[in-house]
Amino acid sequence: PVSATPVDTFTEAPRHMADLNGRAVFADADCCDEWPVLWVTDGTCENTERIETSSNLDDIDMSDHVVLGDYVYFVVRPFDSTSAQRNIWRTDGTEDGTELVVDRNDIGVTGRMSDLTVFDGQIAFVGVPAPNESRLYILDVDTLDVEQIGTVAPGRSATGSLGPRLMPNNGALYVSAQASGVHQLLRIDSEFHVELLWQRESGQGLSVPMGLQAVEDRIYFRAHEEAGEGRKLWRVDNNNVSKVIITGRELDVRGTKRAAGENLYFFASIRDAGDTGNFSLSNQLMVTSGGNASNITRSEYEDSLWDNQQANNLNVATAGNAFVYPTGGTTESRWWITQGTSQASQQITIDGDSFRPSDQTTGAANSVSTDHGAWVVGFGQHLLYVSADGTDQRRMETEVEAGPLGSIGALHKVGNELWFRANTSHGEDLTLWRVRHE
Repeated sequence: PVSATPVDTFTEAPRHMADLNGRAVFADADCCDEWPVLWVTDGTCENTERIETSSNLDDIDMSDHVVLGDYVYFVVRPFDSTSAQRNIWRTDGTEDGTELVVDRNDIGVTGRMSDLTVFDGQIAFVGVPAPNESRLYILDVDTLDVEQIGTVAPGRSATGSLGPRLMPNNGALYVSAQASGVHQLLRIDSEFHVELLWQRESGQGLSVPMGLQAVEDRIYFRAHEEAGEGRKLWRVDNNNVSKVIITGRELDVRGTKRAAGENLYFFASIRDAGDTGNFSLSNQLMVTSGGNASNITRSEYEDSLWDNQQANNLNVATAGNAFVYPTGGTTESRWWITQGTSQASQQITIDGDSFRPSDQTTGAANSVSTDHGAWVVGFGQHLLYVSADGTDQRRMETEVEAGPLGSIGALHKVGNELWFRANTSHGEDLTLWRVRHE
């Protein structure tokens, strides 16, 4: 059985939070302040506390954070800076353990710092030392020294939609990069030796490697090979780079990808091999565990496929080795689960009811994976659960003592429990909730 218990009420309630060894760290406005402040909670009202800081922090970005040891590292815009400038802070959940660790002025970064990534016990990140320029840095979390890694220039995009540019795997850091006239994929070892794995010419309509994704011992990314082609899906295995193909077809791969077990699920529009016309306006669901991809879109929802915007920004989840996803469209969209083939795909149906996904464009996650399974939000404020083996599907009762829960969203995993925000009356402040497996 599962039960939901309230944590505390906040002005906004967090869209993003960090799991600090089973406690949640997040930013939310305080009733008496004009800027966000830090909070920490173990999931009980009595142990929900504001973390005092030595200076005012504006625009605390918990969407770009990592946890290493006893600390959460996160990106902050100083209260008196421009919108592009950022510093890096860390906290252990106490006032004494909350501090500035990277001041942009100390390392010559004039703009944003981002892409915080744990690598070999340190923090890798991207900094902007000058307009239209990026560099890779490593923060030693023991000495708080920062080292720039040569002239490595992580890839940039005018739209800001690259997805992960840094991806650790098997003791190395894989980096989407660019140099004079070329786009590159680099591999950096623990001694900071840089190895070139993949390179293509840059130019109009050609992208740097986008959306790096680790799946077991492999790395996947999407990028153009030549102008006029779609973005291919590329696979790095033992430092050998090859294209993922589907026989007789060409793919234009979109931004939503998710690993489940040894499989990578992704979305792509299709055209026949050798065709120079436009790719299909709708996207298909694909899966790969090696060099070939297969289409697992079901005929039942051929009228509810995904447009490009949906396929680039879809809320999806995993339940063990299964992939949980909403079909496209609007009124006909439903939650589905698949084990990797069309035959092993089914609509999530509980007590005879199927469920539309809640708004997929809010920017707050409406799906999340835990070790127990996947949680998703159904239209009409249904909170749905699918077990890791896919056999246990249930709807959690969202009627509490104060009334039915509304505005359910911002699902997070904290200490392997589901946390989410909701309110009990339209217009009321949002409350942070958690769900316990008993």
